[in-house]
Amino acid sequence: MMKRLFSAIVALTFVTALSAQMIQKNPAEKFGQQSVESAQKTPMLAGEDNIVYWSYFNGSASSWNSIGIGQAATLSVAVKLPDVLAGGTLKSINIPIKSSSMTEVTAWVRTNLDGENLVLVNVPSNSFVPGSYVKAPLTEDFTIPATDVYVGYTFTSTAQFPVAVGAGSQPNSLFLKINDDGWGDYSNQGFGISPLQLSIANLNLSEYNVKLRDLESLILSPNKPFKARLTVDSNGKNAIKTIDYTIEIDGKKEQKQFTFKTPIPAGLNQSGIAEVEGTSPSDHKYYTVKVTLDKVNGQNYDKTASVSAEFINILRNAPRRTVVEEYTGTGCGWCTRGWVGMEFMKEHYQDQFVGIAFHQYNNNDPMYVANYFSRTSLGLDGAPSCSMNRKMVMDPFEGSGAGIWQDLLLMNEEPPLVDVSATGVWNDTKTAVDVTANIEPLTDGLGFTVAYVLTADQLSGTTAEWRQSNYYYQYSSSSLPTNPDLAQFGSGGKNGQSSVYLTFNDVMIGSSYNSMGRNLAPVIDGSTNAVAGTVYEGKYSVKMPTKTVLKNAIKIDQVFANVLIISNKTGEILNAVRVKVGEDTNAIDDANVAEDVHEVACYSLDGRRLEAPQKGVNIVKFSNGKTMKKVKK
Repeated sequence: MMKRLFSAIVALTFVTALSAQMIQKNPAEKFGQQSVESAQKTPMLAGEDNIVYWSYFNGSASSWNSIGIGQAATLSVAVKLPDVLAGGTLKSINIPIKSSSMTEVTAWVRTNLDGENLVLVNVPSNSFVPGSYVKAPLTEDFTIPATDVYVGYTFTSTAQFPVAVGAGSQPNSLFLKINDDGWGDYSNQGFGISPLQLSIANLNLSEYNVKLRDLESLILSPNKPFKARLTVDSNGKNAIKTIDYTIEIDGKKEQKQFTFKTPIPAGLNQSGIAEVEGTSPSDHKYYTVKVTLDKVNGQNYDKTASVSAEFINILRNAPRRTVVEEYTGTGCGWCTRGWVGMEFMKEHYQDQFVGIAFHQYNNNDPMYVANYFSRTSLGLDGAPSCSMNRKMVMDPFEGSGAGIWQDLLLMNEEPPLVDVSATGVWNDTKTAVDVTANIEPLTDGLGFTVAYVLTADQLSGTTAEWRQSNYYYQYSSSSLPTNPDLAQFGSGGKNGQSSVYLTFNDVMIGSSYNSMGRNLAPVIDGSTNAVAGTVYEGKYSVKMPTKTVLKNAIKIDQVFANVLIISNKTGEILNAVRVKVGEDTNAIDDANVAEDVHEVACYSLDGRRLEAPQKGVNIVKFSNGKTMKKVKK
């Protein structure tokens, strides 16, 4: 199972191009300058005068991006210090500069973001150089206490996006206050991390200070040898060359050793990746893997350091299709980037991508349909934004940093826990689509529900209500990415106007959800504690829209039935399938089964041959001799 390496991204929306008091990334900056994975923690070793330099960010200032509210404002930026800095002497606060228009700059230290200043340094207004630090030295030594400590800076700027941020995601790495509004924690929200830097003296590090985190969860076959990645964090005086650990798999323990190809350096905020080894159990089920640190560099480690993850064994591999649910609308000026991202995935990864664009941003959108899963339940606070498999929230263009298509590829590397096929047929009046789904769990004990969604391609219109708002016309097309082609919406591009006519694909036009976000599809018998290898059948009739402007735009041969298999345990989408209405997906079977394999007989559980499948569990025999259990509701 892919680890949740990426944090959720909330793409907040401007109500008008430059007026809403919301944090927004600078849309004119190129995306994907530095991937989340490459943003490692800053190396911090004692230098001259026993000074260490600490920051959440390690990387070149040339890779800094910027955020702001799109207009002049007074902004405060802060980070919360980790416990390991307690006892050190703070010598200076080094402020990252992204805009030369910063005035009334102060640096400060507080134990509460709204509390009194324990330290306050006024920074003289001078020629601030973007892409550099301005140093704010303390006039008196300040010993960092072993309590909550926030360090930050406040300034006024006329620039639209004056706050420097680096790529990456760390807890406690970005707190923001806009004018007189309250503080917000923007850490792990996709806006990056603050490059704010501290100079600290007299920091007394222990010989070894090690923590384990982010043990990789895996989906495996039974009796499969594996290597799982594990992050090892170090804040000690000594480099780490080897670790000895105990790995406990489903209650069975083994002792192992790992040698780092490149030792984890000494100093603060160092980290490395270890690979822990084991073998999966003999059955297909969920189980726990726990790793406990025993020794560091051959020396017994007497502090508690352990981490656990849930592993899963499955019967076999099956096709994986990732669902991207996009919150969008014609009235959303930044949503043109979501349109580009969704079109790019559709064009390049169609067999691995199930797109569902639900137009609920503005109700005068001709594609507005109220009946769908709640966007707040998806974690989508603003448009454009999207949910990937109801597991990660991100920007529908940028994704988690290097492009949403990269997140799609990573997600599709994860073997699914269910296989699914579907058919969709019109009713006699073409006012509804009757969808049938066959779902085969690939591990025991899985609980799932099924949601049914209709989407339409090639939607367009010529009246004003079909025009898509576009804020990117304010920026030169030469400043915007060309692959995928967001530059087309910039000034000088083919769609470089404030509103444009587009052709819309993957548009949600109906579903098994009501307007309150409740799934009305019936629960399938046995699906709350499913048996691996058993095929469960689900059926639902999804109504077509009746709104005239949308109904008239729909092409009958461009309607698709989408089936989503949703985990009862986590709410994540386990797998999905998309099929054109009137066509069929391949039946669930092994990849090597010939296309002409078909059902030849049906039996009850006690071996009686049946004329037709009966309610409950049936044993179906195929022309290739294979048998399979199927459940008929």
